[in-house]
Amino acid sequence: MLSLGARIGSAVILRLDFVVIFVVLALQWFLPVPPLIHPLQSGNEHR
Repeated sequence: MLSLGARIGSAVILRLDFVVIFVVLALQWFLPVPPLIHPLQSGNEHR
């Protein structure tokens, strides 16, 4: 039971990761720079 639950949990987490990566890639395609990473890079570059 525990092993099955762990497998299902890991599978869901992997799927969520794939969805997040897919969304980020889609944002990169539609937008020139990802909005989540842009402020961090701009802040470091402005220094």
